[in-house]
Formats: sequence, structure tokens, C-alpha cells
Amino acid sequence: MAGYKRLLPFALRFRFSFLALVLVSFVASLKGFGLLPYIFFPDSDRNLITIDINLPLGTKIERTEQVIAVIEAHMKQELIAGNERVAGVLDWSSYIGKGPESYDFGYQADELNSSYAHILVNTTSSDTNQMVIDRLDQFCFETFPDADVRVTRVGQGGGGTPIEIRMSGPSPNTLFEFSERMKQQLVSIPGTKNVRDDWGLKIKKFVIDIDQARAHNASLTNLDIATSLRTVLTGFKSGDFREEDDSFPIIMRSETSEQQTVQTLETTNILSQSTGKGVPLSQVAITSNWAVTRKIRGKT
Repeated sequence: MAGYKRLLPFALRFRFSFLALVLVSFVASLKGFGLLPYIFFPDSDRNLITIDINLPLGTKIERTEQVIAVIEAHMKQELIAGNERVAGVLDWSSYIGKGPESYDFGYQADELNSSYAHILVNTTSSDTNQMVIDRLDQFCFETFPDADVRVTRVGQGGGGTPIEIRMSGPSPNTLFEFSERMKQQLVSIPGTKNVRDDWGLKIKKFVIDIDQARAHNASLTNLDIATSLRTVLTGFKSGDFREEDDSFPIIMRSETSEQQTVQTLETTNILSQSTGKGVPLSQVAITSNWAVTRKIRGKT
């Protein structure tokens, strides 16, 4: 208040000079805003970093556990804080096959995946985060060249990769060829890493073309065929088993569901729900050869 009382007589006495000073200060502030960095979602100042590990699609969970064990051993030997190391890692929590429950607005857990793992690492302070990130990032990059490992701070929002290129077209084979070219171009740029596509590995598809006339003569519907195949391949939910407050699904599945071949599928017995009789799949459907395909993604 005392400063304001001293400033007010000066502003009234030299009002034009004071107004000019205010105007210059306003223009200088506008120029100064241009020097501020553009950060849409700033990183958190918490002493917490995250490690996202994505191994090649189809990797067994035992291999994922081995990778996590190697990373944990490295942190324990090289980064753990103690008497000899003041700044470093305090503790961590590892989640294999599935991420933890939502712990931050910018985090979204991935689907169940045997090749995925997530690690939460507590550091001694927020100033230590970058040192731990750099050392873990370098170790994972050199030790697991086939893995997509991202070591980052906890973000306040948003997510995703820094650079994403979306390609679309009617031909999956052409898209696959273009995506491989694009990845090679990106890899050739110094400083780039974790270059990958989100289609995953190529998979084999077995196409079943139902002969509606034959199926009708055998008193079979598309639902009968789908139900029988689902029972053989993945299992059919036939009910629930309840024990106190817990509910467990009852899955009916063939004993050889994990060892199916083209020949065994063709001889699969399709049961009619109306008559109770069964016929082999080959009598009511035309089975085509295995075809190589990839995930089909749509947009809305």
C-alpha cells in the first residue's frame, strides 16, 4: 500500500510518460510470450516415471517375464538409491500381460496381451527423473533391439507417439509394401527409434463358405455352424457357476481346440439344435485354403 501511494503522485504528475511506459511494457510482454515453449500437456513434476514394453506380437508371456526380470536386475544393480547412490530409483511395480488400473489422467491401460508389460518406477526426486529415463532408455535400446520400449515421465494428459503417419487404401498388400518403405525411411533418420506399425504380425485366416442349400437340407442354420465351431475353437459359454458373491463362467470346449488343422476342422461334427443330429462341416460348407491377412481397421 505504501508503494502504491508513492507511485500514484508520480503517475499523475508524469501521466504521458507513465502511459508510454505501460504501453512499452505491454508490447514487451507480447514479444516475451514468443520465447515460451509450446507445451500442450506439460509433464508431471512427480518423482515417477513409466516404462512401456511391447515385444513382437505373439511373444509368450514367459519371454516377457524374462525381459522384465533383466530390466529389474539392471535397476537394482545400477540405479537403486542407497548409501553409495543418493539419486536414483526407490522402488518399482511391474505389470505383465496387462497394465495397472488407471493411476493418471494421461494413462490408458492396453488390452490383455502376453507380449506387453508396464513398469511404474519411483525415483528419489523429480530432478532425478531425466537421468533415470536416459539410462534406462539406453539400456533397453541396446539390450532388446526387437522390443518397443518407451521410458517417459507421467504426462498430464494426451498420449500416443510423437510422430504418427496414417495410411489407408483398398489393398492390404499395397499398404503393407508402403508401410515397410515408410519404416525404412524413418529408421534412416538419425535419432529415430521404436519405429513400428500397429497392424501386428501377419496371421493366417481360414475361410468357411457355407452352402445354404446343403445346410437347409441338413436342418442346419448359420447359428448352428457358428456355435459348433466356436465350441471347438475357443469354447462356448454354457452357464455360470456361483459361489457366494463370486461368479465363474462355465466354458464348454473341445479337448483338442488348440491343435486344430484344416483336416480336423473339415471333419468337425456340426450339431443341429432343432433335430439334435450332426453332420461333418465339409458336407455343408466349402473350406478354402489358409490365406495370409492382417488386422482390418475401420474409421468412423
